[in-house]
Amino acid sequence: MKVEIWSDLACPYCFIGKRRLELALEKVDFAGDVEIIWRSFELAPEAPQQSPLSKIEHLAEKYDQPKKWAELLCLSLAEQGKEININFDFEQLKVTNTLDAHRLLQLAKTLNKSDVLKEQLLLAGFESGKLLADKHVLSECGVAAGIEKERCEQVLSSNEFLSEVREDEQMAQEIGISSVPFFIIDEAYGMEGAQPVEHIQKMLTDIHNGAI
Repeated sequence: MKVEIWSDLACPYCFIGKRRLELALEKVDFAGDVEIIWRSFELAPEAPQQSPLSKIEHLAEKYDQPKKWAELLCLSLAEQGKEININFDFEQLKVTNTLDAHRLLQLAKTLNKSDVLKEQLLLAGFESGKLLADKHVLSECGVAAGIEKERCEQVLSSNEFLSEVREDEQMAQEIGISSVPFFIIDEAYGMEGAQPVEHIQKMLTDIHNGAI
């Protein structure tokens, strides 16, 4: 079974969706037959290396809502995170551009380390408040995922893997994906958003058993 996931490192729902997928896979007996493929998606490709806005200010401005609305949204996300062992720190979270992080993930994909690096990057950004546009931070995450530091730096100092990022994004556009996370299972079944663990488990099981 192949599970392709379009997601962005700036998206808290993508982190929640990743955790819930992992929890769902723990509940099925065919998890070893599931191939996870991470696809690139930039929610804000125009984002600067580091925004002067906090995450709460950014959300309020993006959705044209009062700051209190954004604070309550982040509180809700934090509560959802705690249930699945994610410690969101929205006070320290830095709003940033994620293109270089996606390029590094494309490198990791060629080394069969994309899932490990994805986790390292999400933890760095959402729990440790690190700037994911910082090449030093990205390189550290790459090394923590088992990639040679020199290879990370080589990619980050060039435009390598940019075309692979663009191909994923073009694919998303052709499919009609406008929000993430978005899952496509066996190139036929779509699932949008950070669905509950039980829903993901049922969908994977039904597809595996040929029930849908």
